[in-house]
Amino acid sequence: MAVFRSRVEAPLVTRDPTRTPEELRKELGIDSKQLAVYVGFGLSVSNPFSFESIAPFISERKDEITVLVAGKPIKTQKNVYQVPLEDPNGQDYIACSDIALLKPGYSSMAEAIRSKTPILSYDIAQSRESHLIEHQITKMGIAEAISAHEYKTGEWVKKIDLRDELCRNYNQIPARFQKKGENFVISKILELLEG
Repeated sequence: MAVFRSRVEAPLVTRDPTRTPEELRKELGIDSKQLAVYVGFGLSVSNPFSFESIAPFISERKDEITVLVAGKPIKTQKNVYQVPLEDPNGQDYIACSDIALLKPGYSSMAEAIRSKTPILSYDIAQSRESHLIEHQITKMGIAEAISAHEYKTGEWVKKIDLRDELCRNYNQIPARFQKKGENFVISKILELLEG
């Protein structure tokens, strides 16, 4: 960042959901008593989600958990829903979930923050950017970091019960993360163009 002469902190720029959580949950057949867990790593991840890795940890409560998986196609089964690749509104699925397991990339994290969805963060890319994002969201208390071991063994599922605590912490995050940044960024671009 040191190479930029002028830097401005901006609120998050992201897409709003196009459907309410209630509408999408009804469409997917997820009732209000079920926990919806969103798992999204994109198409670039080589080790996609495997239900078998978490099955031992949710065997007693599998009927109350539905996993929404975005990214590489997986074997669908009861309690597992593949988010359609052709659906351009992935933010809707994050917003309708009770908790989201995400790689710490800007777009999916911003969508989760916009909808106040608690986050489990798995830094699968191990890049400087993902490290900085994960550090910030865990520091704010809206996310819990997941280790490679927890992901591979499925033990991360034990952390879904942190969702209420993580959700409460959204009330205390800095104001710039609570505001929409689209108009702010547009006004800054216009200032540059007109200046």
